[in-house]
Amino acid sequence: MPTAPDLAPPGAGLPPLEGWIARNIMFPVACKFMSWEHASDMFQREGWLILQMANAVPEEKMDLPVLIPRIRGIEDSSRNWSPAMVLEHLMIVGRQICEGIVSLSHGQKPIQKADIAAVKPKGGHGMEIVAEFRTFLSEYAQMLEERVGSQTSRTTFEHPWFGELTAFQWMVLAAMHQRIHRRQMERILHA
Repeated sequence: MPTAPDLAPPGAGLPPLEGWIARNIMFPVACKFMSWEHASDMFQREGWLILQMANAVPEEKMDLPVLIPRIRGIEDSSRNWSPAMVLEHLMIVGRQICEGIVSLSHGQKPIQKADIAAVKPKGGHGMEIVAEFRTFLSEYAQMLEERVGSQTSRTTFEHPWFGELTAFQWMVLAAMHQRIHRRQMERILHA
C-alpha cells in the first residue's frame, strides 16, 4: 500500500510571493472588473463544469486521492485529494461563504471565524456526493437570490489570507475559489 505523501499541514497558506500577488494584485483587480452578477454567473458556470467532470468519474475512482503538482491558489496540503474531496470542500466553503454573504448584506458579521484548516474535506462520500453537489449549486443560487439584502453593504468579515471583505468581495472570492478548484479537478482527472 502506498504511503501518504509528505505535505505541508492544512492552514499553512500559499507560498509568500504567490500570497502577496493574490492579495495585492489579482484579487483587487478581480473586484474592480467583476460585478455581482458576473461573480454569481462565474460561480455557477465553474460549478457546473466541475459537476460535469464529476459525473464522468468511475465509481471506483471517486474516493481515490490523486497527488497532483501544486497549482496557483491551493495549499500544499490540498494536492492529494480525490474527486469527491474536491466536491466536499466546495460545499463546505460554499455554504459558509453563502451564509456570510447574506449576513454581511444585512449589516451583520458572521459569528464563526473563517479558518482555512477547518474547511478541508474528510473524504469517503462516494458517488452520493455528486448529487449533493448538484443540489448545493441550485441552493446556493436560490439562497443568494432570496435572502441577500444590500449588495453594496460596507460591513466586513475577515478572510485569513485577504483580510476584511465585504459581501461583494466574498462573492468575487467565491467565484475565484470555484475556478481554482475546477482546475484542481481537471488535474486530478488527467493525472
